[in-house]
Amino acid sequence: MSILSTRNPGLVVGDQISSASVQTEKISSQEPAMKKRSVYFDKSADLFKKQPFKLVLLVTGTLFLALSVFGSVLYVRQRRKRKASEESLDKLFTDPYKPDIVDNTNDEKITIALASDSPKNSPEEPPVISWEADLENIMSNSPPRVSRDLDLDGCKSLLKNCENLMSDKASFDSLWTGTKPKNDKLSAIANLNKSYNQDQVSVPYDLNRVVLKNSTRDYINATKFKTDDLSYIITQNPLKDTVNDFWNMVWQEGANVIVMLSPLEDNKGKPKSKAYWPDEGMIKVDNMEIHLVSEHIWNDNFVIRSLYLKNLKFGKTRTVNQLHYLTWAKDSVPVSEKDVLDFRKKVTNCIKNRKNPLIVHDDVGSSRAGVFSLIDLTLAKIENKKKVNFKEEVSVIRASRPGMIKSKEQLQFVIKALDTKISGYVNKAEGDKSPSKKKKIII
Repeated sequence: MSILSTRNPGLVVGDQISSASVQTEKISSQEPAMKKRSVYFDKSADLFKKQPFKLVLLVTGTLFLALSVFGSVLYVRQRRKRKASEESLDKLFTDPYKPDIVDNTNDEKITIALASDSPKNSPEEPPVISWEADLENIMSNSPPRVSRDLDLDGCKSLLKNCENLMSDKASFDSLWTGTKPKNDKLSAIANLNKSYNQDQVSVPYDLNRVVLKNSTRDYINATKFKTDDLSYIITQNPLKDTVNDFWNMVWQEGANVIVMLSPLEDNKGKPKSKAYWPDEGMIKVDNMEIHLVSEHIWNDNFVIRSLYLKNLKFGKTRTVNQLHYLTWAKDSVPVSEKDVLDFRKKVTNCIKNRKNPLIVHDDVGSSRAGVFSLIDLTLAKIENKKKVNFKEEVSVIRASRPGMIKSKEQLQFVIKALDTKISGYVNKAEGDKSPSKKKKIII
């Protein structure tokens, strides 16, 4: 027999009875509180059963409050982003004649970065803008000014030439026939790369095509030509398989302005081109990140986008502005010369160095690109007091690539646009405020 069973058995039994009594008393003391809670929840449930609209009202109010807070936060963020974008673009597109003080510090850095088109990564390379650079400061630089001290005699001579071409059909026909390319110079290399062309007519000639140096292939449907100090690259809208090639070309050639002259969809909403930039945020292309900094709808005709490129291979960054004309139909002319001249003014305001090539493209790299390039290079020479032989400029454009100016209508549009702009230059230089004489136009 164990010691526990023989020592005071009555005490053990008493302890058990006492413990049971204590537990019973605790349960008894908790019963009123539990009954109160049960009654409260029962009453609440009955209340919502009898008046369900109160529950709906409570839930609706909570959701409305949450949505209001979320909407307010979203509105503030979008407003700040839009304000920053507008301020950047307002600073970018300031009046080139405004006599303000220009800080060229960032311009010099960007120019150095854009000029370094080789993949060398030696310690002697000039420093470029880092990814952490202040984008506001980069965008705030004033555009290069156009000298008001124009060659007035040169302007008047070209103006007279334009007026003669508009009023004399024989002179115009002579210009049209006298500037046709002498031969097609069929491109053997383009023929071997048919799958990378939008069509097989608008292709680069072998002698002036852009040769890619840091890509999986050296071919891209792009033509490079130069006249005096002005350099242009005419190309097609990138295909799905050539977006990488396009951005590699932008980086390699040191371009900082892209002019796009075709919409992404035709009049029926059918996709015609692939967007090679991000709608928002960033896309990664090969060894490069393309960031959308801002997008500004300037008017119904064109959009201006600011893009930031980060080359992961070389550890460098650059800014690129894309100006997208939205309403120019294929193989035709815009509705108004003024719209194109306004667009061209924004393009020139973005250009920091005319020695860097201006990339111009439409769907296949032909007539629209040719019309814009002819207007731009002629006016750029006038603005920089260079002599202009208009017939020679037309010949250079038409001979550089097949289909650059396809119709007489397009050449007529160029002449009328130049006449409008140069007349304004001459009137402004002479202080002539009288209404211009109505010109005879028969072309």
